[in-house]
Amino acid sequence: MAYKPLIIKSDFDAYCRMSKNIKDSDLDIHIRDTQEVEFESWVSNEFYTDLMDNLATKPQLTALFNEYIKPFLVLGSYYRFLLWHGANVSQYGIRQNNEDTSVEVTDKRRAELMGDVQSKKNAYLNKLKDKLFNDNFTYDSVQYNFYDTYDKRELMQEQNIRQLGQRKLIKKGRGFCGYPKDCW
Repeated sequence: MAYKPLIIKSDFDAYCRMSKNIKDSDLDIHIRDTQEVEFESWVSNEFYTDLMDNLATKPQLTALFNEYIKPFLVLGSYYRFLLWHGANVSQYGIRQNNEDTSVEVTDKRRAELMGDVQSKKNAYLNKLKDKLFNDNFTYDSVQYNFYDTYDKRELMQEQNIRQLGQRKLIKKGRGFCGYPKDCW
């Protein structure tokens, strides 16, 4: 499927601060990464196709997009933007630009900003997942099947955890259960 951005620079104004001087091209790579790597990887192909091509004809899906998906995509893109903005890859490694008219943000402050954006992004992702589940993945009379026989969640590697004082392992991943008494 050909890439088409679901969000643009003007969508950022409602969720985060960004200078009008930032070029669209500086954001485009971060929008694409968030959309294709973070979002497309866990939604069904049919759902993603409807978002890309049929959003105008699906009012319920449009409402879901505007209230839940757009904030997630904007904040995910903004997070990536904060990480890379001002850093340039050269033959000498990753370099930070300096100007006489401004002072660059410290690594500590950048980490604080990124942590704030990440927590907001995660909140919107959790709201989106709850909304999808509560609506039974059904919008505009189409039930989207996110987890069919090829379950994307099963791609997680299984991890075993041993609680202190317990002899049995708790499996995390497929079939994860929180307490040993619920597992066996």
